[in-house]
Amino acid sequence: MCLIRRIILCCLGMLAWLGVACATLPATAILEVRAGGSDTNGGGFNPARSASGVDRSQQDAPHVVIDGATITGTVAATTTRLELVGHTAVDADLGNYVQIASGATAGYYEIVAVGSNYWQFDRACGTAGQSAVAKMGGAFGSPGATIAPAVALNIVYVKSGTYTLSTSTPGAGGPISTTLYILIEGYNSTRGDLGTKPVISAGAQTGITIVTAGGSSAQGVTIINLAVDGNNGTDNIGFNVFAGRASAYNCSAINCTTGYAGSALGTIVKSYAESCTTGYTNGARKSVAKSCTTGFSSTQTAFSDCLAISCTTGFTTTAQGQNFSNCTSYGASGDGFSGSGPVTYVNCLAVSSGGYGFGATGLSRLLTCANYAATSGATNGTPFVNKGFITLTADPFVNAAGGDFRLNATAGGGAALRSLGIGIYGQTDSRDIGAVQHTDPAGSGAAGYSRGRVVNQ
Repeated sequence: MCLIRRIILCCLGMLAWLGVACATLPATAILEVRAGGSDTNGGGFNPARSASGVDRSQQDAPHVVIDGATITGTVAATTTRLELVGHTAVDADLGNYVQIASGATAGYYEIVAVGSNYWQFDRACGTAGQSAVAKMGGAFGSPGATIAPAVALNIVYVKSGTYTLSTSTPGAGGPISTTLYILIEGYNSTRGDLGTKPVISAGAQTGITIVTAGGSSAQGVTIINLAVDGNNGTDNIGFNVFAGRASAYNCSAINCTTGYAGSALGTIVKSYAESCTTGYTNGARKSVAKSCTTGFSSTQTAFSDCLAISCTTGFTTTAQGQNFSNCTSYGASGDGFSGSGPVTYVNCLAVSSGGYGFGATGLSRLLTCANYAATSGATNGTPFVNKGFITLTADPFVNAAGGDFRLNATAGGGAALRSLGIGIYGQTDSRDIGAVQHTDPAGSGAAGYSRGRVVNQ
């Protein structure tokens, strides 16, 4: 064992002597993206390094620019050190990332210790005597640039603004693509505020996936509060959320061929798609599709608590055994729901469909579903199973035109759907039929839910 350890250490020492970077960047680091930043900046900070460290990534400009003139940085004989002239190293530098662009071994380094005239990095940064061109601090200028320095468990924060892609290649200036177990989260003014979403625009790029979260080796990428604009580019996908360990929450996709794609039960929660050819082809929960050709379409995943507004077809599947639960289609120009084979619909509601409320239902199972004002009729044919179906005689919504899809108290409308949905077996359950639950008057003590109105986020 001692011999093996010595061999490993010897190899690592040889790699350092050759200037080869052995990445040891910290899992506790936080990376920052700002529209005014630059992909040549340091872009990261490790808050676990030292209480004395000051996060220099939360600013547009770099804190230190090593240009070989005003400030120079020379690789020391101890090759993990960069000797400085023109900048006095202080404890506040600790934990900050330095990006070496040229002159020494290009890459990203954490400042783990300081002396008055040097920074010590997490690993060797070149060979003795090399003069580095580098920057410390400052945010990255594009979300894609953060993937190069990121390691598992890092957090990437993206400040509100518009980031237009300049290349179709993932990375700096291009799409985001990662399988790492990391969090990428947008914010408005304060990290974690879930405010105005940053927007990644495809610009002139076509045939791209703007955000790819996971893949065959996915480790749990999580995307929160991020918006993408496919700019109506041919074959542009907004989010591709792979595998059960990858997820998107509170995201938005507009003008895409597919807003949200994916496979193997990647999780999409409380998200929004508008003006896409297909809003969602992956399983979604508590999500909205508006003005899409097809709102929700899948061959392998389920949809629950979802709302399709003014789509050509609200919900559809061509796979047997699919299921939709507590979903609402409103204002579809074609069918509200459409599926071939034995599809199961639970607590689903179709309103004002230009075709059928529930189309292609020959082998389908409808359990406590409802329809209002479908031009072609409630169902296309006789469902194989149809239990508890409700035919409404009045508009069931508080104000659909204003985006409020809570159930009203109108007889034959919303009142006929309140607390009548299928709930948990053996429990008293006030589940409504449809996606958005009604609100009981204040102080009534009733068990209704309030989910507010639909807005374009």
